[in-house]
Amino acid sequence: MSDTVSLKEHFEAIFKEQNERLNQRFIDAEKLTNAAFQASKEAIVKAEAAQSQYNIAHNDLTRKMDGQYKEMAPRTEMQNLERALAEKIQTLERTTSEKIQTERDASKELAGRLWLPMIAVGGIAAAMGALAVKLFFPR
Repeated sequence: MSDTVSLKEHFEAIFKEQNERLNQRFIDAEKLTNAAFQASKEAIVKAEAAQSQYNIAHNDLTRKMDGQYKEMAPRTEMQNLERALAEKIQTLERTTSEKIQTERDASKELAGRLWLPMIAVGGIAAAMGALAVKLFFPR
């Protein structure tokens, strides 16, 4: 009867073996869970560092854009300025054109007025020349 095992001992051996396998599974699962938690913690630390870097870069970009916005003029203001400058240019062109035309008219009038005195001076010079010839060269 030494080869025979009682039914109780047989089931106790099976239960003991299954209990040891279950305990080993729990130990292995606990090790895997701890490793997963550690990896998760490391991933969170890396994600926080990356988010911090992103926030710094984003804040720099936001500051740069705010600075650009402060230096820029609103579209409506620039359109109004453009209209005002265009009107001013048109006024200056009109005024300049009028002045040029007035000066042309004045120079034409002056030239017209100068012909008569020039003719008179020429006539007087001719008369004086004729008188000088008669005085100096009598015939």
